[in-house]
Amino acid sequence: MALAKNALVHLIGLPGVGKLTIARELASALPAHLMDNHASNNLVFSLLNIPRDQSIPEAAWVEVRKIRAAVLNTITTLAPRDDNYIFTNALYGEDEKDLRVIEQVRSTIEARDGHYIPVVITCDSAEHRARYTNTQRHEKLKPTDGKILDDILAEGEQPLRQKHANASEIDVTHLTPAQAAAAIKAHAEQVCA
Repeated sequence: MALAKNALVHLIGLPGVGKLTIARELASALPAHLMDNHASNNLVFSLLNIPRDQSIPEAAWVEVRKIRAAVLNTITTLAPRDDNYIFTNALYGEDEKDLRVIEQVRSTIEARDGHYIPVVITCDSAEHRARYTNTQRHEKLKPTDGKILDDILAEGEQPLRQKHANASEIDVTHLTPAQAAAAIKAHAEQVCA
């Protein structure tokens, strides 16, 4: 199989499904630069002391979007053309802002004549709850209150799926992060062949 080059793997799933854990494994395997959504979010959130169970004010999201735009612009204009990237995002529903994130990320790699590879990560509800309430998420300024996840699931939220030629979906309920990363790596290499 061909090595993945100039690819952007976009891991999309509900909060707490395991995107970052898988992304870390995948970043070593491809190799790739990792841009977890909390890397940009927490630059802003950590300055505000907002309790994890409270909504983030829109003004904070405006600043997060500026950081994301700077990262995407750097990838488009300065980064080496053969480098790979992994982005993680909790995107669900048909929210206009979520659709805009997908468009921005996709158009960034396509502006480099690269490969956009969206991958939806899912797992069953019991495993999802165990991951979501893991205390390690708390250290990363991520919510760990199971009631928040219950509310998301009760609303019937689903990860935002795309009709893209390179799209893939993986249920990671019974996979280790390394196994999930290996499956995604194989898909990326097939796309880049």
